[in-house]
Amino acid sequence: MRTGWWLAGAGLALMALAACEPPDPLAEARRTCINERAEAEARMEACSAMIDSGELSAADTAAAYSNRGAATYEAGDVTGALRDFR
Repeated sequence: MRTGWWLAGAGLALMALAACEPPDPLAEARRTCINERAEAEARMEACSAMIDSGELSAADTAAAYSNRGAATYEAGDVTGALRDFR
């Protein structure tokens, strides 16, 4: 019976440690950057924040540039969009 309580206590401790993990500071930016229903300006800002963070993989950086380019094009700035579609 002691083993059961020990395992339960260890499980609770692990769940508590997992809950203490710091939140992803770019989580909101990620959601906004890929949200095609969000305003173009908000998407451009969110994608720029992700790109400027320097914490993205090469694939995620490329996706952020692509999403920012699409938002920039949607906002009417074709030249600016082309810069992101490099």
